[in-house]
Amino acid sequence: MIIRAILKITVNAGAMYIAAALLDDVVLDTGGSRLEFLGILALVGAVVWVGNSIIKPVLKVLTFPLILVTFGLFNIVLNMLILWGADILLPQLEITGLLTLFLASLIVSVVNSLLFFI
Repeated sequence: MIIRAILKITVNAGAMYIAAALLDDVVLDTGGSRLEFLGILALVGAVVWVGNSIIKPVLKVLTFPLILVTFGLFNIVLNMLILWGADILLPQLEITGLLTLFLASLIVSVVNSLLFFI
């Protein structure tokens, strides 16, 4: 159970690192040293993991009619809300713009899907 949580946190941190590398408007504060940067990545991964594992299921239940009507496309909005919440909570993460938030949520979703599908 703990190993699975650590794996998910690591995958979320890696997905956010990929999003920051691909998108100019996603900025991760690197800190002063490599150890600080890894700590920041772990913190971002943990916040996204908590959002995906605790908050997102509650939001899915509450917005089930919207998910049903939009044939599941409202899940993208939920992913965007989770990343927006991480952006608000963490001063080390800055996502600027709605399009960038959309693209970052797609990148995180695709990386999570690919790595947990294998």
